[in-house]
Amino acid sequence: MSEALLAIEFRASTALEIVLVWPDGAAAAAAPLLDVVRRSLLPAHVLAGGAESVIDSLAGSVPFVRGKRAQAGLPTAYVCQHGRCDLPLTDAAALAALFGRIA
Repeated sequence: MSEALLAIEFRASTALEIVLVWPDGAAAAAAPLLDVVRRSLLPAHVLAGGAESVIDSLAGSVPFVRGKRAQAGLPTAYVCQHGRCDLPLTDAAALAALFGRIA
């Protein structure tokens, strides 16, 4: 039943499009950003991510990742709705604060 309610929530609201991008070979460095996403109650969200070298190929099946890059060589989170994104974030605390304002 809880999955059905989440599906209704997802359908009724505007989904957040969350993209995590990290420099090649630095997947472990993205863990703090991913932990924030996992700990946050965001029923209507879509998460995609990968190393910079695979983002463009991923865009073929997940269009909202197109053009996303790691900022200043750091893992970066993009939070978007309807293709409009907030400023890219590289700090886990700032990402948590953004989710707190959205939720």
